[in-house]
Amino acid sequence: RRFLKDLKARIRRGQAARTEQGRVMGPTSYGHRLVKIIGGEVVSGIKEIEPDEADIVRHIFQRVAAGDTLASIVTEMNERKIPRRRAAKWQEAMVRTIVTNPIYKGEIIYQRTTKSRDPLTGKLHTQPVPRSDWVRGQNEKLRIVSDDLWREAQIRLLAGKEKVARPRKEFASHQRVLTDYIFCGICGAVKHVAHEGRYVCSGNRYYHSCRNARGTR
Repeated sequence: RRFLKDLKARIRRGQAARTEQGRVMGPTSYGHRLVKIIGGEVVSGIKEIEPDEADIVRHIFQRVAAGDTLASIVTEMNERKIPRRRAAKWQEAMVRTIVTNPIYKGEIIYQRTTKSRDPLTGKLHTQPVPRSDWVRGQNEKLRIVSDDLWREAQIRLLAGKEKVARPRKEFASHQRVLTDYIFCGICGAVKHVAHEGRYVCSGNRYYHSCRNARGTR
């Protein structure tokens, strides 16, 4: 067990070092492709821009920065039959993932989350890592959009989210005894009663801003 723990630590240190060198230690994002061989040698984490997909990424950023909704962008992508990796059709979540991925401005981030397995249940749990512990690297060869376009897209995306995010149902504070007294352990939002008497995170249920989908009885 100690050996495995030390091995994982060495792997993480190695991947962190490669990230700081500008390599991408993870899945290949839309708009990039994997470079398997350089000078006859296999090198881990080397990616490059895929020109056709990069044009689509740039177009998506431009539309978001112009104030267009994610739904309208998805409609356009599907009507134009723009190919999407591992999915038949484009969806809003896919577009949002692209627009919020810093790799498109050449920034690489490693170790945003950590995984651990519960020794009793065997389930794998993912925990967020504080921003101060993220490992960052910069690789201008992977940049697809400018810093100005990136910033404008983030502003527009946040403004659109705040505009459309509304609770699906309002609850009276007295509807359940513990309403307004139970809070999510991840994001701190109030928990409301949902199905089968479970209290669920309002941030996850109404705004999709929290990953905690588990209920509390």
